[in-house]
Amino acid sequence: MVNMLNLIANILSVISILIISYGALIAIINFLRGEIKRNASPLNALTTVRTTLGSYLLLGLEILIAADILKTILEPSYRELIVLGSVVLIRTVLSFFLNREISELSARSEAVNKVTTPEIVIIDNIVKDEIKPEEEKADK
Repeated sequence: MVNMLNLIANILSVISILIISYGALIAIINFLRGEIKRNASPLNALTTVRTTLGSYLLLGLEILIAADILKTILEPSYRELIVLGSVVLIRTVLSFFLNREISELSARSEAVNKVTTPEIVIIDNIVKDEIKPEEEKADK
């Protein structure tokens, strides 16, 4: 039974490392794509890359916490408790700042969508109305 729990803890540790590595790879690829395309708003692109990476980090750390809990149950030592506490603390701080950043990003994108879309339509209609009478005058 102890060997089985130890095996599960090791498998969870490997899975968490794979998830974090995959998230880092995705973030690097997205960053390079953004740099090559030179988007109009590089800060928005970087924020998206950071939130994506942060999400993978959080998932990997949550699985790592599960693995550390199993290891702490199997070998209850101060070292294991310190490692578990450290991972939980890092995950909590990362989660707090990531959630705040995601909220700010979504609020900013909603504000941009609400403000720019109607203004563009209004300006487009004004320009069309101003051009139309001049074209009609030219025809006559």
